[in-house]
Amino acid sequence: MEPETKRPNVQKKKQSNKGLWWGIGLVTLLGVAVGVWMSRMPQKAIAYYYRHQGQEALDNGEMDPAIAHFSAALDHYASGEIYLQRGLAHQQQENWRLAQDDFSQAIQLDPNLEQAFYKRGNIRFQLGDRQGALEDYTSAIAINPDTVKAYVNRGSVRGDLGDEVGAIDDYSEAIQNDPSFAQAYANRCLSRSNIEDYQGAIADCTQAIGLKPNSVRAYQNRGHARRQLGDSLGALEDFNIAINLDPDDPDPYFNRGLARLELGDRIGAIDDYTEAINRKPDHALAYYERGLARAETDDHLGAIADFRTSGKLCLDAGRQGCYEDAQYHITQIHQQEIPTSSEPSPSFDPLE
Repeated sequence: MEPETKRPNVQKKKQSNKGLWWGIGLVTLLGVAVGVWMSRMPQKAIAYYYRHQGQEALDNGEMDPAIAHFSAALDHYASGEIYLQRGLAHQQQENWRLAQDDFSQAIQLDPNLEQAFYKRGNIRFQLGDRQGALEDYTSAIAINPDTVKAYVNRGSVRGDLGDEVGAIDDYSEAIQNDPSFAQAYANRCLSRSNIEDYQGAIADCTQAIGLKPNSVRAYQNRGHARRQLGDSLGALEDFNIAINLDPDDPDPYFNRGLARLELGDRIGAIDDYTEAINRKPDHALAYYERGLARAETDDHLGAIADFRTSGKLCLDAGRQGCYEDAQYHITQIHQQEIPTSSEPSPSFDPLE
């Protein structure tokens, strides 16, 4: 007979909530302690605590939390640097007016804050206030004469305002401060083209390409200068490279169309103008040039349609002269006269 196997008498321990309550109590005490600590901190220190949180969010691309933290910081202490940082967050969200207001507040609190002038200049450039942008870049340069980007952007504004010589001076200053800054060479290349210094322009763009081989702007601007010197084939090569680097940019297609037309390739030119229009449907010059090319291939109906579209776009943009040109060419087509080609109108973008 086998011995009876007894089941061990193990009593279950009654679960205690003491540990849980201790944990909750500890967290509560810590929260109270932090609150008391922050309440005793100077307002400036609290502001910089929130500013640090905002900077972390800004660095991580989290704009809404960044703005909230910077706003909390400003509730405790108004600082030019904090307004500048919040302005940068607004700028990232393309809230241009809010960004401009913050940069203005930063300047009011700290008139020596170079970046606030520079960034506000970029916003004003973006909003079409060229004169305001010019003044802000000039202020940034006065604070820091060794700057590079402020010189480049001021040069861009001067070029847009028709002061190509002043633009060249600014690009030259930027190059002197940083001889390896490719965009300064690329922009100076275009300004030199605009004063018909095409050899100087080609030299500058070649230098830019050497420093930055993927510079679409440098290839475009060099191609433009080569066209002006009659080197349409060399221009074509530059525009081909620009298109390979950025197939979504309408400008290289438009410029290549001009070069192809000069080489006698009217069909290729029409194709390129069409590509430019596909990427930028309000490209008045592309419609205009395609109209000229179609007229030369006896596609008079297509040419008239293009000139009408070009004229409407010009009129909508307030460009009366452009509108009148389009109307004139429609009349010339009816009279079986073929007009001559126009020129492109390059533009600049501000650095960030």
